[in-house]
Amino acid sequence: PVPSKVKGLVWKIVFNRIQTVENLKKRNIVADGVNLNCVFCDATMETTNHLMFECNFSYYIWLNCYQWLSELRTLPNNCKCHFWQHIGSIKGKEEGVVGSLGCSYLGNMEDQE
Repeated sequence: PVPSKVKGLVWKIVFNRIQTVENLKKRNIVADGVNLNCVFCDATMETTNHLMFECNFSYYIWLNCYQWLSELRTLPNNCKCHFWQHIGSIKGKEEGVVGSLGCSYLGNMEDQE
């Protein structure tokens, strides 16, 4: 079974409920003039997607986790693709490939919106 803390974190990531600077700014918790950039790379605004999947720092963490698990993977840059990739790995290698391909399609569709 998955620990409740892990389930809670995944829920927050999927539904964009992580207390990032972007989300705090939306709720008027962050004052004007505060640096909105990522605390790790300072390259772009700190969003849930950036913090978990796009930042060079998080990329390094994911890469090391996969290496520790002896997994060869492409590293998705958004939550939906990450989810589909892991669902595929649970169900089997063939479905993992299908999940990755479907993810590429979803990513392209999101870019066009």
